This record gives sequence, C-alpha cells and structure tokens, in this order.
Amino acid sequence: MQNQLLVRIGARLVALDLSDNEASELVGNRSLIRDMKRRAAKNKNVRVRSDTLFKLAEVLKTTVPYLMAQTNDPSLDAITSHPIPVHSALTVTAWAESRPGARCIVPTMAVGPRAFAFVMADSSMDGPPGDGPNIKIGDLLVIDPVIAPENGDAVLAIVRGDPFVRQYGQRLRDDGQTIAYLHALHPRWPDVDLTDAPDELVGTVVEHRRSFTPRRRFFMYL
Repeated sequence: MQNQLLVRIGARLVALDLSDNEASELVGNRSLIRDMKRRAAKNKNVRVRSDTLFKLAEVLKTTVPYLMAQTNDPSLDAITSHPIPVHSALTVTAWAESRPGARCIVPTMAVGPRAFAFVMADSSMDGPPGDGPNIKIGDLLVIDPVIAPENGDAVLAIVRGDPFVRQYGQRLRDDGQTIAYLHALHPRWPDVDLTDAPDELVGTVVEHRRSFTPRRRFFMYL
C-alpha cells in the first residue's frame, strides 16, 4: 500500500506545479522528499521531524492534518490551530496563561485557548497492547481543558499537588454516590479517586505523539 503522506505530498506538488527538488529546497533540505520515497520503497517507516513536517505543509500550502490523512480537505482554513506551550511534570501546575511554557508546538487539530502540551513522566499508562492509550515515558500529550472527558478517555489531573495522566472513569460508591476515578494501565500503579477538594481534573488528552523528549525534537512515523 502506498504511503499516505507521500500520496498527499504528490497531490499537492501537482496542484502547485512543483517538483520534488523545488519543494524540498523550499523546506531547507533538497533531498527531503527523495529520501522519504527511498525509505518507503524499502518498506521502512517514513520518519519526519515535526518542524520539518509543519514547514513542508507550509510550502505545499496545506495543513499537517491533511498530509497525515486526518482530513481530506487540503485548504489552509480546514483546521485552525495555534501554538501551545509544552510543560513537564515540574511546570504543569503553572499551566495558566500567566506562566507560559519554555517551548511551543502546534497541534494537528483545533484546540481551545487554554490548551497545552504535557510530557509524560511515568509508566502508569504503559499497559498491555489493546488495553488503552498505551502512553510511554517521554510521549507528548495535547491537553484541552475545554473538552469534558468520557469514560475511557485519557486525562490529566492534579492530585494532592502532583500531575497524573490516567484513564478517566466513573463508579458508584457503597453510599450510592457517583465519583470519578483515574485508572492506571500499568499494574504497579494504583487507581486514584478524585474525591479530595484540592484535586483538579485539568483536561482531556486530545492528541498523543510518541517519543518526545525536551532534549530532542520528536519524530512522527508514518
């Protein structure tokens, strides 16, 4: 099966009457598209650095969601997004606009004005395949406080002053009261009830990117 990223790059090149080399040179790497095609021909992952992918979308006058086959509309106004700050477990409790993150990324979808990104700091959501989001240490999560979670969604909460990424759920207590709880996919991490007054459900995970670290730009595998 053809790599969808390359198919969509090809469609935009035709629409703009650009060659592989011309588009690659505008991105800043003359062999970019040629190297991507070579890797795809060898049945290898097409690895694209995030900033390169956004630059490529800009050169091709389209959006990252279109190139990643998340929408079939190549127009620039199909999905609107804005840069959001990236936080670690050490800075996420100051996620308000008055304390912006040290770096920013652009989500691949429209998000609310208070959305931010969070770097996963523990293995609590690294469970067996098929059991849930399977979020690993260092993964990048886009958190949107505007989106209300449903059962099974991954969420970020502040519990007793510490950030927790868990799977959201609700259950009945013995007294008949419905409470929200946070479920860990890894067996060594216990579930957490959101019962204490200081606890805060910050927002819902709306995007998950694999293998991000503050020391190295993350890559997208396509």
